[in-house]
Amino acid sequence: MRKLLTFIAFFAFSFDFLNAGNTGIFFEETDLILPQGTGNSKRKPISKPDICGDDELLYPGDLDDDWVCDCRPAFVYHPDYDRCYALHRQGPCQSGEHLVLKNGTKVPQCERNTCRRDNEVKFKGRCHTLGKRGPCQNIFTAEVVEVNETTLELGCVKTRIFPVQLNTRFTDTFEINGCKKGTKKLQKICEKRNVQFWLAPEMCGENKLLYKLPNEDERHCDCKTGFIYHNETDSCYQAHLQGPCSKGQVFVLENDVGVCKPSTSSCKGPKEVKFNKKCVEIGSTGSCTNGAIVGVNAETYEIDCVAPLEESKPGTVLDSVSNCPKGNKRNMENKC
Repeated sequence: MRKLLTFIAFFAFSFDFLNAGNTGIFFEETDLILPQGTGNSKRKPISKPDICGDDELLYPGDLDDDWVCDCRPAFVYHPDYDRCYALHRQGPCQSGEHLVLKNGTKVPQCERNTCRRDNEVKFKGRCHTLGKRGPCQNIFTAEVVEVNETTLELGCVKTRIFPVQLNTRFTDTFEINGCKKGTKKLQKICEKRNVQFWLAPEMCGENKLLYKLPNEDERHCDCKTGFIYHNETDSCYQAHLQGPCSKGQVFVLENDVGVCKPSTSSCKGPKEVKFNKKCVEIGSTGSCTNGAIVGVNAETYEIDCVAPLEESKPGTVLDSVSNCPKGNKRNMENKC
């Protein structure tokens, strides 16, 4: 597994510098860790480019543990290309055209751009550069000519300072091809091949991963490898530790079901297990070598040396963004 690298850059920008290189709507962003898998009414869209594309955000799905990648505000979904594009830019159109959304329609179309450059639009009777002040007069709110994220029409849009996340994460997309029955709430994760997953504790909590099944738009929060789903509490617990069991018991997988069994270990620590005749904590190196840690073997569900999963940069929660803005795929398909 290649090491995942994260580079985070925060900078204060001048007005001219901001306009020179940015062609999108600006959002006020804050980092926020959400509670694990509950019907949290405070769930908000999250910017996480290592999971979704640069033109998409992760939006809360219909279920408590579901998330969906969809167009970010001021972008529109184009069904012919199955991707999101910025309005009033060339996008998938031919040279000299730009992408527009006509009133009363949901599917964008190409139209001749009467201005000469791709990033120029006709606004208030003249051609103006997107992302620059142009005829916008309110210098105190730093308004620029842009696409209004609510109406999807051109207007003077207030810019907002926010942390910029550069090269969020150079990531491999992890995959699993089957898993032990009884270890997941959603059993089809174990029945499918080429199931993608990511570490996303800000969405799923510390005991779950974010999974995507082939040919499905939704991402599902479900138990990590080495954990077992417990139906009565609707939670995931580390195998071979106490978990939901009584004192003196451990939670193990037996006949494809998580059960409480009397502990045969003399280890005292809450995260300690007997491995190679010694008490060691799960997650420690113990007697493992080559970067491995003490954990649960994904195939046998016994204590073993396993490769650790790298941590990911927390996503950025966008408190001011609607959970289903105009122009995205779900809005187009009336699924909001």
